[in-house]
Amino acid sequence: MKKIISILLVLAFATVLGAKDRGEKGQRFKKMDVNNDGKVSLEEWTNHKQTKFKKIDTNGDGTLSKEEVQAHHKNKKMRHHRKGKGDGKDPNKCFQEMDKNKDNKITSDEWLNHKKAKFKKIDTNGDNFLTKEEMKAHHKNKNK
Repeated sequence: MKKIISILLVLAFATVLGAKDRGEKGQRFKKMDVNNDGKVSLEEWTNHKQTKFKKIDTNGDGTLSKEEVQAHHKNKKMRHHRKGKGDGKDPNKCFQEMDKNKDNKITSDEWLNHKKAKFKKIDTNGDNFLTKEEMKAHHKNKNK
């Protein structure tokens, strides 16, 4: 009987955590979907990513240094760790991928070009809008 109760408690706890995680992702989608039409346009995506760039650019010089990217990844990794996940990304590799001209800084243009390419990858039907389903599929495949 104690085993059954323990199992039920574990399942209930996992369900609550899963709902919380879905809720946080849903809030992120809702935040990007500024016009509330149930999909995220490339313009909405770009504006959201530009805001994120400014947040990561802690010294306000208009570029991202390796240190700023590493600090962002460290904070992101801590959030994922608290959720029982790893984010699996190497900040140095991410930095190198975005720093196209290899000047050891990421400009806003380099950042946005990288994020627009990601948008195109997530937009599996090619309609220039992201749906919740496309976002979920991307995150599911990313975490495999």
